[in-house]
Amino acid sequence: MMSCQPSILAIQSFRQEADMIEVSAYPNPVSDVLYFDLKHKMGNYTDKVVRAATLTNLEGQLLYQKLFTKGDEYRINIPVALRGMFILKLTDNDGEIHTKKILINKEL
Repeated sequence: MMSCQPSILAIQSFRQEADMIEVSAYPNPVSDVLYFDLKHKMGNYTDKVVRAATLTNLEGQLLYQKLFTKGDEYRINIPVALRGMFILKLTDNDGEIHTKKILINKEL
């Protein structure tokens, strides 16, 4: 006699998938060049790609903005004058915004 075990299928909603994406930024703290990407929290493959990056201060003032196209290296050359805590905002190919705090630690 054959046993019928129920199969379990996991289906994630668009919102659940977006919640599983996080910003990978290194080095943090940074002094010269910040590299970044979008990663799946479970280490799984994601089709999310960075379309735009902005760097703002904690008051929300825009300090840096860059658009990306396929094949671009995801990096920001940190301007000499910046120092302290900032927010990196990455916009993905679906228009979702992902954020991470970045510490810029430059020697004066």
